[in-house]
Amino acid sequence: MNTILSIDTSFNVCSVSLLKNNKINTIYKRTKNNHAKFILFIINKIILDNNLKIDKLNVIAINIGPGNFTSLRIGINVSQSLSLALNIPIVVMSSMLIVAEEVYKKYKKKKVLILINAKIDKFYFASYILDKYKKMSLLGNEIIISSKELLNILSLYDNSWVAAGNGWKTFFNILKDFNLNKKVNFKKINIYLPSSKNMIYIALNLFKLGKLLLPENIVPNYLFTKIPYTK
Repeated sequence: MNTILSIDTSFNVCSVSLLKNNKINTIYKRTKNNHAKFILFIINKIILDNNLKIDKLNVIAINIGPGNFTSLRIGINVSQSLSLALNIPIVVMSSMLIVAEEVYKKYKKKKVLILINAKIDKFYFASYILDKYKKMSLLGNEIIISSKELLNILSLYDNSWVAAGNGWKTFFNILKDFNLNKKVNFKKINIYLPSSKNMIYIALNLFKLGKLLLPENIVPNYLFTKIPYTK
């Protein structure tokens, strides 16, 4: 029976989940700049609360981003240290994939446009679609994009797509200021950011597929502008 620890420090929540005996427990703390202060405390607490010896973990799952530069590094560094010290393998996943999988799991939506706030007039954007294995698969690339650039490419997507992520509210407010909000009409799903709980389900699949990484091979997912999708 698999025992998995998942860690998410990508945005303004420090979140850890543990799968043990087919039950998932989660502890999270909202924090803007203090992930380093809370992450080890949360990991220790969730291990103790579940009467688990940490060296009995089968795998550690880490969200490698995109996300906040410093907080991402904190989560990755902690997972690397645990992996090296305890000889526990690691699986990695994208913030955007975590959101996409949660949308499908909760709402059975097969085509998801994800938009997450990055910085002033910049967003993380990706499109995910359900593949033949019933897993959400990236279409094109995950990118960082401005509101103007995003408006230009959204014509590639029809209204069979749904919108998830905290960036859509910001984006629609920008469009409203320029009376352009009627040009974009996707159903909005109330899933805004990745969660360590949903990471567990992805980690189980990656672990079964043997998609494990050595700690020294983990690289943060810092995004650059690319063409996300073409017909």
